[in-house]
Amino acid sequence: MSSPPLRVFLTQKQEKILFELNRNQNIPIRTKDRALILRLSSQGWKVKKIAMFLLCSTVTVRKTIHRWNKKGLMGLWDKPRPGRNPTWNPENFEKIEELLSDEQCTYNSGKIQQKLLTEQQVSLSKRQIRRILKKKEYLWKRTRQSTKSKQDKELKAVKSADLDMLELAEAVGEICLKYLDESGFVLWSPVGYSWIKKAIQKKMEQTPKRGKRISICGLLELEKSFDYALVLGGVKKHSYIEIMNWEAEKANQRLLETGQITVVVQDNGSSHTAKIVREKHLCWEKQGLYIFFLPKYCSEMNRIENEWLRLKTDEIAGEMFEDEYDLAMAVIEVVENRAAKKGYVTNRYRFPSKLS
Repeated sequence: MSSPPLRVFLTQKQEKILFELNRNQNIPIRTKDRALILRLSSQGWKVKKIAMFLLCSTVTVRKTIHRWNKKGLMGLWDKPRPGRNPTWNPENFEKIEELLSDEQCTYNSGKIQQKLLTEQQVSLSKRQIRRILKKKEYLWKRTRQSTKSKQDKELKAVKSADLDMLELAEAVGEICLKYLDESGFVLWSPVGYSWIKKAIQKKMEQTPKRGKRISICGLLELEKSFDYALVLGGVKKHSYIEIMNWEAEKANQRLLETGQITVVVQDNGSSHTAKIVREKHLCWEKQGLYIFFLPKYCSEMNRIENEWLRLKTDEIAGEMFEDEYDLAMAVIEVVENRAAKKGYVTNRYRFPSKLS
């Protein structure tokens, strides 16, 4: 007389537990397979049918059922496998994670390896350290310089509220709001990323001389206009005064025609705060041009900063120029091209020959 077929009978509670095991992503795959075997057996599937469905042997199915009958839920997990003792534990990396987040320096896998060896006597390879950090959701990426710690938070909050009011006044047509800043371009642009064939290294050949810097002073009226001037070298106080006198003339004309004053938002650069410049403020205000100074170390509040970023990374990145004239022409071209894309007008101030 043949024995009855091997089968498991599950209670509703056991069925629910095994179902949750199957859906849990943190459970080992072998344990999840065993839970599925038990659930199928409980539904009346025979051993051979379960084995064919899961692509395993009938011996595996039978062992799983016998382990359940003998050990219950604990029979679904494997015993700890033999092997060498772990060379590190999570506590070793707690201090490393503090260093990565708090210390004002960068760490590569080599420096972390030395830290672990000298301070905790833990010897790990660089490759293993990188693997552990990736599991902890760390990425190898660029850092950036910051002056946030030098900011006056109270002053920034006050100035930010004032700037919000100016932007609101501009939105309803009470004032004309412009953002002023300077930036620079050199003959050897910093190289960056590019699409290149595999196994080929693209080289940007340097021109014979490094040359002088071409500086640009710009005034951006969002989505409307971009006024600018180019200078060989830096934008000094006398060049800045020339540009602001030109802007004051346009502000005076706007004041007479529309009654709008013009407010220029700028930082505290030395050319903006020099004594000879401050003496011009009253004259400019009579023409309808007012200055709004941003708090120190808060360049992110100046909306023109994004314009420089786009010009340098999207328009003129990775190019080498023979001389300053070619560079100046390229800067003018990219400014005009970006204005055409964004739909605003440009106006360039040309210095008298003795100042250019």
